[in-house]
Amino acid sequence: MPKLGRAWLVDWLLQHDWKHCLLQWALVLGFGLRVEGIEPEMSGTHRRVYSATWNDQAMVIMILVAPELGAFHAERAAYALLQDSDLPVAQLLFSALRPRGLYLPTTIVSKLPGVLLDAVALPHEQRLHLYRQAGALLARLHTIRVRNFGPLSLQNGEYVGMYASWRDYWTELRMVETAAAYLHERGWLSRTELALLHEVGMQVRDTQFGQAALLHGDYRPANLLTDGQRITGIIDLADTLAGDPRYDVGICLAFLSPSEQAAFREGYGPLADDPLVPCYTLLAAAHRLAFCSQIREQHGDRSGALTRIASEMHRTLRETLANMTAAGATSA
Repeated sequence: MPKLGRAWLVDWLLQHDWKHCLLQWALVLGFGLRVEGIEPEMSGTHRRVYSATWNDQAMVIMILVAPELGAFHAERAAYALLQDSDLPVAQLLFSALRPRGLYLPTTIVSKLPGVLLDAVALPHEQRLHLYRQAGALLARLHTIRVRNFGPLSLQNGEYVGMYASWRDYWTELRMVETAAAYLHERGWLSRTELALLHEVGMQVRDTQFGQAALLHGDYRPANLLTDGQRITGIIDLADTLAGDPRYDVGICLAFLSPSEQAAFREGYGPLADDPLVPCYTLLAAAHRLAFCSQIREQHGDRSGALTRIASEMHRTLRETLANMTAAGATSA
């Protein structure tokens, strides 16, 4: 059976594996693991996530069901680069590109304590305290330096970026062109705003900075765990890359309220106030609005998660565009 056909079949079987017997059998066949207590954690368009217990070890099983393999390689690189850090990141337990029985890229990590930061109800001051912590943790993550830019690949035993420059990566990505065209076609961007978005994209593309930092690539409340007192986990490393740390900061700020943004900036440090950060926030909002809307058109949105993110990103897009227009500051 062709690989894509087999992957589609396995994914279909996983979705209808109500008692998880298939998954239990596949984990024995592919990894030699006899697990207990399998529970679905998340089912998206790109991967299935389960929690389970193996030898009294709580773990998370992540199965990539999309045909692209970038997320699998990014996560494996991130866990390798972060294994000696003191950041609250899971331990990589097992990983295989096409394990027997599953035939889909599978990563198994230790399960971290806590609940998602964006799902917990806390007093306002305690919430701001956690966002200061989140900013400080991201600043620490960015102290890990990587050669080259963009998605990571293993070369001579070292994980390095696949592009010689940030400009090369950004040019190849074509995120601005793709998202801007989609949003303009649907009437979400005027011609003036479309031109502004392109101008911001060129400014980001041509920015100069020193050696690339390790970036999370999707650092936001939905990818942070907390026990209510501290941040207990940084999860979802599928978008990890090497590049400008202001990119990560801009992404996170796109998901925060003004008071949360202020707390996050305080925790991160002076670079969070850099004039280029709002440019990254604008591009992150445009990209995620277009992405969520396209996925929703193609696959629907049973859980409503895509609709919520799209609404949030639309608000951020409008606010950031308005602020930039009022300041006349694309060249700030």
